[in-house]
Amino acid sequence: KARGFDTLIDRSEIYALEDWWKRIEALIAQADTIVFILSPDAVASDVCQSEVRFAASLNKRLAPIVWRRVDDKAVPPELARLNFIFFDDAAQFDASLDRLAEALETDIDWVRKHTEFGEHARRWMIAGRPGPRGLLLRPPALDEAERWIASRPHNAPLPTEAAQAFIAMSRQAHTRRRNILSATLAAGLFVALGLAGLAFWQRTIAVQQRRVAQERQIGMTAELAEGELSAGRYLGALRIAILAVRRGRDVGGNFSQLVHADAELSRVAAHSNWRSLLFGHTDIVASAAFNPDGSRIVTASFDNTARLWDAASGRELLILRGPEGLVMCAAFSADGSRIVTASFDKTAQVWDASTGAQLLTLRGHEAAVVSAAFSPDRSRVVTASWDKTARVWDASSGEQIVVLQGHEEHVQSAAFSPDGARIVTASDDKTARVWDAASGKPIVALQGHGDRLLAAAYSPDGSHIVTASFDNTARVWDAASGKAIVALRGHKDGVLSAAYSPDGSRIVTASLDKTVRVWDAASGQQLLVLRGHEDKVRSAAFSPDGSRIVTASWDKTARVWDATDGKAIGILQGPENSLESVAFSPDGLRVVISSADKTARVWDVAAGRELLALRGHEGWVVAAAFSADGSRIVTASWDNTARVWDATTDGEIVVLRGHEDWVQSATFSPDGSRIVTASDDKTARVWDAASGKQLLTLRGANAVWSAAFSPDGSRIVTAWWDHTARVWDVASGEEIVALRGHEGRVHSAAFSPDGSHIVTASDDQTARIWDVASGTEILALRGHDGDVKSASYSRDGSRIVTAAGDNTARLWDAATGKEIMALGAPDDVVTSAALSPDASRIITASYDNTAHVWDASMATMPTEKLLSSVCTRQLLGASVMTRDEMRIIGEPDAPPIDVCAGVE
Repeated sequence: KARGFDTLIDRSEIYALEDWWKRIEALIAQADTIVFILSPDAVASDVCQSEVRFAASLNKRLAPIVWRRVDDKAVPPELARLNFIFFDDAAQFDASLDRLAEALETDIDWVRKHTEFGEHARRWMIAGRPGPRGLLLRPPALDEAERWIASRPHNAPLPTEAAQAFIAMSRQAHTRRRNILSATLAAGLFVALGLAGLAFWQRTIAVQQRRVAQERQIGMTAELAEGELSAGRYLGALRIAILAVRRGRDVGGNFSQLVHADAELSRVAAHSNWRSLLFGHTDIVASAAFNPDGSRIVTASFDNTARLWDAASGRELLILRGPEGLVMCAAFSADGSRIVTASFDKTAQVWDASTGAQLLTLRGHEAAVVSAAFSPDRSRVVTASWDKTARVWDASSGEQIVVLQGHEEHVQSAAFSPDGARIVTASDDKTARVWDAASGKPIVALQGHGDRLLAAAYSPDGSHIVTASFDNTARVWDAASGKAIVALRGHKDGVLSAAYSPDGSRIVTASLDKTVRVWDAASGQQLLVLRGHEDKVRSAAFSPDGSRIVTASWDKTARVWDATDGKAIGILQGPENSLESVAFSPDGLRVVISSADKTARVWDVAAGRELLALRGHEGWVVAAAFSADGSRIVTASWDNTARVWDATTDGEIVVLRGHEDWVQSATFSPDGSRIVTASDDKTARVWDAASGKQLLTLRGANAVWSAAFSPDGSRIVTAWWDHTARVWDVASGEEIVALRGHEGRVHSAAFSPDGSHIVTASDDQTARIWDVASGTEILALRGHDGDVKSASYSRDGSRIVTAAGDNTARLWDAATGKEIMALGAPDDVVTSAALSPDASRIITASYDNTAHVWDASMATMPTEKLLSSVCTRQLLGASVMTRDEMRIIGEPDAPPIDVCAGVE
């Protein structure tokens, strides 16, 4: 560092809290040169050998230096072929360092480009080698890459095969684009030469070509945002998506690439649904917590500071400086007047929360202090340390009161019970322990986790404890007996923190898998997954009113989330049978849910309360739908009938009898005068809704799984087991067109609101959009990993929602076919999904006998409103593109762009 080099060092603390190998791979990929320190221990280490092999696979320049002499035969072959620099003579240290610095400076510009283009190539490979609309280079970045690869010094590392392929593919794609443009321009000029106004036409063509180029650039920028999203870089994806949208607005008009850019911004925003960003720390953020009234947030960071923030605006208010080591934890006192921090320098500090003045330093631990918390009456502080103890201190004098001894490994956290009489600690020895806070005597041990524990916390009433472990689970325990009650399973990596909501009904967990999850505290059911952090999430906590969650991450940010944003905002618990279908009433206030228990039930969406149970069918009720005025409901059953009901009194109005096998669907015509049913008896039938009289029979060779009217009521679309959907004329009963292309049975088919398109759902794991007039396929919606059970349009036709056997429902952009968001909380096959009339909510039905109501507002928000929301909430303080993002968009030499400049 003294000689001007930036160093990335795999310090020991990597091993404590994160997936250390992925971190090492990232460090190697980011580095221009790998300085490998040779010693007998290093050459004997399998990990060190793996580091060398990985660096060599990226053709990284290696610089072996000798700290302690080693057997030549033990040196990895990738290093053995190189000249060593010896550092084994302390008297010659400075001279050896000068030689190393000189070697590192040799051809450094070329080596830095090796790192830059190698990283571009690696991202391109990870993204699946996308083509011309993906991550490939364009001039001038492409020209620079080709000059770089041609100017390789003789002693420099070879470009990787991936980098060579990446640059070659970039040139091929650019040549194709140039040829297309040239051909178009030549054709335009040929026509123009035949006209008297040659100059005018030349100008027109130039303007057109410039617009075409601008439109393509906008589309390519949107694709780059998608690539960043796929790589989990949400901030970069948001910034690039905003850039695409704003450049599209500058060009003007309403072209396909602008639609693409709008859809991409909507998609990225829906995947990264934090409320606001706390941006300013320069290293890992280790913890974040609200003050008692929810107006302030305190964060602790590995940058040796704690910071105080305004919770509403995300504005930084104070920086607490003083610790000489990483700040591992920060927490408010119960009255919010003070803050306690825990530091890697073996101390804890008490601060004035209004001025930032340091009031006390708590000294006595013999190793890093990693957790600190006030007692409920703020008279004491409890700290946890890697010296295998927790300690209780007087919060006024700083005197040590009691030492809690008994853990066999590092103590990672300590917290008081709500009455202050007990303390719970979590340790690397795979246990949590409950102690008497006054005497320090152990009371009970919580045993059952399969790996280290990182956190333990009491429920608000003190009756339960939740623990977080590296075994990928959090667990709920009886605080008195130590008996395990429920395990929270769903994280794909270690769980680093767990905390209760203020009312004790929910638990929030943070994990190495980069997600935060919210759980039902009683049942252990997963309610919500918060995605958006770009690295491990170290802590998560609820606001005092339970409406928000604050998280801290290794990506150097803390984020505030709406605790209902993107989650199941209502869970409608059905009978002990699978739920088959869901549908909103026209006003969006009610839903009707059909069930295998032979009933359909009407629920109040807001209250989550059952209003009616429609009983009378003698078989499973597999479909139900409201009439256009919301006054009636029609149900379809495996008792071979459909039935019409009064939607307010649960009275049965009429029974539609005539099918000879199960009835799979039933829907009203737009004017409510007719009903169409679909059956396994190979027919769809049209009925008079008032009298139940059969009006028309549509026959085929296979079972019919769904039938629906067009918006004007003149046509019907049916979904068949023979892999087709078919459109019929209602007046004559004649088939108009067959939609062919699916490779599996078609479960459902529905018209778009304007009647020009149809969306189908199939066993082939796709939904498809068709042109009604010609019967041609327009788009395939791919992404589900199971049979797609249903697909339907939003009221304005801009979105499609699907439900599938892969336990998810998904929202799609109907114009581009891009997936906007996936909803995956249910624990079983999602049989049906529907958008509310205002598109603000999605309801799903599942075989786990629950229906979930989801907030879809972020995904369906108008673009201008979404731009404002993202810039003023999600990107606050972080709207300037990074140098790496400028390289990604092909503008490495331009000043970094503030994508939110001027957005109100």
